[in-house]
Amino acid sequence: SGATLAEAGLTSYFPHARLLFTPDGRLLAVMEEGELGVWKVDGLGKQARAHAPARAHFRDAAMHPSGRFLATAGGDGAVRLWHPETLREVKSFKW
Repeated sequence: SGATLAEAGLTSYFPHARLLFTPDGRLLAVMEEGELGVWKVDGLGKQARAHAPARAHFRDAAMHPSGRFLATAGGDGAVRLWHPETLREVKSFKW
């Protein structure tokens, strides 16, 4: 309908922040330079938070179409896979 259902009140000073939804629309992931956060869309309660490892700063993020993981690219040359609900690192690849 285009009606506003809720407002998150998120503020970002990072010009390349990313907003990513899980395919089922239950979670919203927000990637900023040094932090990754996940909110439950229903009620917008903060679910989990992760900081970029060893000051690696997040450069980009993408949600897998299955919603099973969230991928981030870091300034340290590593791509990390995160569990979207807990933001626990599942695997990392260093190039």
